[in-house]
Amino acid sequence: MRWLQQASIKQKTVVAFLSVTLLAVLLITAFTQYSYGKEVEKDFFRISHEAASRLNYHMDYYFSQLEQSTVSLIQSDQVQDWLVHPDNPDLETENELSKALRKYLGMNHQEIVDMFLVASNGYVIAGNGATRGSSAYVKEPWYALADDGSAAVLPSHQAFYPQSGRGIVLSLVIPIYSKDNLALIGRVIVDITLKEIARTFANSGLADHGAYFIVDGSRLVIYHPNLQWIGLQQDQTGLAGLDLTELGRTSVQNWQGSKQLIAVVKSQSTGWYIVAQVPFDEMAGGLLAARRSSMMALTVIILVIFLTVPLLSNRLVEPIKRLKRSMELVAQGRLEVRAPILPGSDEFQHLNRSFNQMVERLNELMDDVAELKLREARHVLLQKDAFIRALQNQINPHLLYNSLDIIRSMAYLEKKDAVIVMAKSLAEVYRYTARMDRKEVALREELEVLKKYLNIVHIRFPKHFQSTITVHEKYLEHAIVKLTLQPIVENAVKYAVEPKAGKAAIIISAYEEGTDLCIEIADNGPGIPPERLDELQKKLEALTLRTSENYAEQESLGIANVHARLVLQYGVPYGLSVVSFPGRGTVITIRLPQQEIKFGQQIDNLVKESGWSRMLY
Repeated sequence: MRWLQQASIKQKTVVAFLSVTLLAVLLITAFTQYSYGKEVEKDFFRISHEAASRLNYHMDYYFSQLEQSTVSLIQSDQVQDWLVHPDNPDLETENELSKALRKYLGMNHQEIVDMFLVASNGYVIAGNGATRGSSAYVKEPWYALADDGSAAVLPSHQAFYPQSGRGIVLSLVIPIYSKDNLALIGRVIVDITLKEIARTFANSGLADHGAYFIVDGSRLVIYHPNLQWIGLQQDQTGLAGLDLTELGRTSVQNWQGSKQLIAVVKSQSTGWYIVAQVPFDEMAGGLLAARRSSMMALTVIILVIFLTVPLLSNRLVEPIKRLKRSMELVAQGRLEVRAPILPGSDEFQHLNRSFNQMVERLNELMDDVAELKLREARHVLLQKDAFIRALQNQINPHLLYNSLDIIRSMAYLEKKDAVIVMAKSLAEVYRYTARMDRKEVALREELEVLKKYLNIVHIRFPKHFQSTITVHEKYLEHAIVKLTLQPIVENAVKYAVEPKAGKAAIIISAYEEGTDLCIEIADNGPGIPPERLDELQKKLEALTLRTSENYAEQESLGIANVHARLVLQYGVPYGLSVVSFPGRGTVITIRLPQQEIKFGQQIDNLVKESGWSRMLY
């Protein structure tokens, strides 16, 4: 497995082609063997079934002809009279009957050994020989056979009467009925040798080493080419290893070290089983030929693979090597390198085109990254510049704070309460404005400073101006960019309260919307004209798109400035939105993410980078 991981594409291609080919040929061979095997079984069963059917018909016809040939004999008056009165044997009558039997033997089949008339009392008259009575025939199977009035063929057995020569015979048992009242009066027995069956089976050849044989229901061998097995039970012969119970189909069985095809067909007339047996290899000539062909084809295919796959793999691998060299050059920073595009539209050409597109896109991305870095550097410089200007502006408020303290002291001495409140509130607002220690503060701090500023507005418009702050205490610790509320309220005072000589109101409220916190600052001033409102909204949208470039250009802390700082801090879609109703007032909504206040470390870091220590007031 480790070798395969370290192997080249060419080696992997050869191994893959060879493995797939071997697998395909093995599957084809297995499928061919299975298919041919099934076809051989079906052909064998069809052939053996047809042959067995012919043999059945021939034997049935043969026994039927034997039975028909005895009709004239058994219906003769001489035979009928003797069988009706067998108790009074007459020597002359017996001689005449024996003579009639010999005449039948002489005129019919040569394979007949002998035939017998058997009376109802068991007395026997033979056609050959002078042996009469019953004592010489009691050992014969037909003598003890129950007389049920039907014809029967008894299986192969050894004859024991003197004139038989103790040979193997079949016995045809034919009942004899009275012509007068159709009563069963006796039987005629015809003993025949197996010559006719042997001749019939010999004419029905079954391959070179195949054979037919017959067994009865008790597995007694009635006929087999090996004459020594005739008359024996199957388990007493060499056929003991065969299973003859599967009727109507072909089975493949191991017998004496070789595979045998076995087909068993039952004779309807005799009840015997005709068995066809043939070696599997003799019937599977096509299968063996297919195996040889498959092995030859496999050998040729393997040779072709070893000769052609290296050549083909070179054509496949070379474009990959060229592309690999191009990629190595690009990795070294040579972005001008391009993969060669050759005529055609195969996968390699698509890969080369995709590689070229990737390199071009990489160039574009590097240019974009460079531009983004320039923008980021510019943004950092703008922030530092703004911070430096803010630090410079901190110098001037000290004079302002000292002057406001002096005014408050003089107003206290002269007991001017309004001046005291205004001076104190104004000082605290400016202290909060000038403190640069944090970028974000809690909403609570913004509202405290806003209250100080509203105190100044109430002193300015003591009779009619109204202000309301409705913010639930659960929002007080939420983070907000410093100096967000006061500039917007100051803008409302300028454009809503002053034009109405203080006869106006400002309402500040807060609510949740999804995961955001919304703060509304509403006034009932004259509202914003539609043209001015449209201009203001466009300006806010432009600031949202290019905040980093326009933030430094905002000189005052107006609506645009606040919106730009919110977008810089929290991103889109946070910031301000303005809705105005001419003659009725304006509503400015501040949208913020809901998050607890975290003291901003960015300003601290910026201070440290600039070499300034934190200024405390």
